[in-house]
Amino acid sequence: MKLIDVFNLLQTDLKDSGHEVVKGLTTDSRKVKRGYLFIAISGFEKDGHKYIEEAIKNGAIAVIGEKRLSLTVPYIAVQDSRKTLGILASIFYAHPSKKHRLIGITGTNGKTTTAYLIHHLIKEAGYSCGMIGTIENNINNQTRKAKNTTPDALELQSLLAESMDDFIILEISSHALHQHRTEGLQLDIAIFTNLTHDHMDYHQTIEEYYSEKKKIFSLLKDEGVGLVNIEDTWGAKIALEQEHNKIKTIGKAGDYDLQLTFKDAKYQLKISSVKKDTIVADSPLPGKHNLYNTAIAIAACLESGISKEVISQGLMNFRGVPGRWEKYYNKKGAVFIIDYAHTEDALIYLLQTAKENRAKKNIYGFWISRKKG
Repeated sequence: MKLIDVFNLLQTDLKDSGHEVVKGLTTDSRKVKRGYLFIAISGFEKDGHKYIEEAIKNGAIAVIGEKRLSLTVPYIAVQDSRKTLGILASIFYAHPSKKHRLIGITGTNGKTTTAYLIHHLIKEAGYSCGMIGTIENNINNQTRKAKNTTPDALELQSLLAESMDDFIILEISSHALHQHRTEGLQLDIAIFTNLTHDHMDYHQTIEEYYSEKKKIFSLLKDEGVGLVNIEDTWGAKIALEQEHNKIKTIGKAGDYDLQLTFKDAKYQLKISSVKKDTIVADSPLPGKHNLYNTAIAIAACLESGISKEVISQGLMNFRGVPGRWEKYYNKKGAVFIIDYAHTEDALIYLLQTAKENRAKKNIYGFWISRKKG
């Protein structure tokens, strides 16, 4: 990417040094090298505009920001630096989402479980599959710890560019959608699991939270498909408000009709598509709430061309999700459960599941940690 390309994209008449090659992008002035483009972000704690001079000193050939400034290098004032960063990151890395089958998942609860299920089932079908999310980033079968549910735009596009995987499963938070970290992404499948009260310290109202979550469907490719859990009130609202025919529903009488049964402390689901694909399976995970995660994962795999035989077999050998109903035993046979239930609803689901497992005696302990975004 050349500097002139940036000028043209942002519709500026700057021409000086326009044929220089942009060797890198960064929002951190300490990481600037000769030939880099520095993007000043007005952060929640720090203002990147304060570090522009340091960025120039370190070799920045141009700067993008939101304030009107006069600098010794070309400067472009934009309305939203975060959005511009997302667009430029995608261009700089040659639109890497186009080379993968990309499945994005959003929702208050169930993102991680659904991501792990889809990741497992796709790999069972013989495809290579990466995953970017809350617990870890797995690219080219190599795992690294995740800092946020969804990385910033630069890291996200860099991971996509690095990946040689056929599929990539991506957890997308409301923070990421609001902060334009997903700008430039093109999804083959967009999934909405559910919406409950969470992150009200960030989103002022539940309606605002819903509005941000719904943005995931704007990232779909022209031929992409949206999957929505209509057993959730807000999911049903999306289905009613849809402005196109890209969205398919999962639930009773949905495009993927879902029937649930509970017997002998075990849940079973039956899911049937309009294409007459029917899968009957025991839930690979405990709890009624996980039936919806499983159903939407099955629908995503069917939409991706995975056979129902592979899906059924894959559900049988799924080993679970780290930090989600993880069982540990002591020498006396007592069972300890570790679960990252960090929302009110998730905690209710966890306690209901514990009750359904019919333990003689339940003792509960809680530990609160920070939330990722």
